Amino acid sequence: MSGRLVDEPRDSASGVTRPSEGSDPLGRIANLSDGIFAVALTLLVLDLRTPVLTHPTDRDLFAALVDASPAVATFVLSFVVVGAYWLSHHRLFNLIKRYDRGLVYVNFALLLTICFIPYPTSVIGQYGQLSSAAIFYAASLAMSSLALTVELGYVANRPSLTDPGKVPVLRYFAFRALVTAVVFLGSIPVAVASPIAGELSWVLILPAFLVLRLTAARSLREDLRPGV
Repeated sequence: MSGRLVDEPRDSASGVTRPSEGSDPLGRIANLSDGIFAVALTLLVLDLRTPVLTHPTDRDLFAALVDASPAVATFVLSFVVVGAYWLSHHRLFNLIKRYDRGLVYVNFALLLTICFIPYPTSVIGQYGQLSSAAIFYAASLAMSSLALTVELGYVANRPSLTDPGKVPVLRYFAFRALVTAVVFLGSIPVAVASPIAGELSWVLILPAFLVLRLTAARSLREDLRPGV
């Protein structure tokens, strides 16, 4: 699945493709990915609707805003999680020296799951009191986390794509994405018994990230300092 490397000149001996003058194939992949992340983040807010009141009063508006608070909370959580995905993805492409066909495939798989996130966010915003909505949301976010884990692991296990000294950083972000997937998957049996409890358990992602950061080796923390 790895395919051939595509950022080096192609000649009859090596069989490696030479990009046309002035082109930046790796940059095009990163730009496409950034655009899809941006669209997904923007679509998250579209499900937050202004309350419609027949005879508006302060009390009625306050009650409507309180009723909308679960949807707002889900929006914030989705935004934070997708933002964390983008930060890891951004760091990944800063560490890549070249790419191959396999990386393109796994990157598109990740982008597919990112594009899908606004839909489960909309579903749980409207039906957050139901177990099926919480399970659907958790499963969708877990798939995105696993896709990111696979992409980071793919690059970390192919020294030809990055500097060997950056592999520990890639593995750190891969493990962080895996932890996110574990939190979402672990919330599914909880949501079967109590949708609210399952949804509240997603907040564990934030302290999990903090613990990972604090327990990282000193040398690794130095590499992580420029980014998240």
